[in-house]
Amino acid sequence: VGERGTNLSGGQRQAVAIARLLLTRPKIVFLDEPSGSMDLASERQLIKQLKVAFERNTTLIVSTHRFSMLELA
Repeated sequence: VGERGTNLSGGQRQAVAIARLLLTRPKIVFLDEPSGSMDLASERQLIKQLKVAFERNTTLIVSTHRFSMLELA
């Protein structure tokens, strides 16, 4: 992994950050282009996991250019 994720790709760093987020169970989540560095299969998996993780008691605010991310609304 390297110090501060220097050996990870942009998509891998983004996935680690989202995994950390999923562990915290926040009440409000701001996501700015959460799938910007991901391929289509990874994006679909991300949407699935976010739907399950934040289905209750969480306000989810998403900034995105990808229409598929609107499934979270």
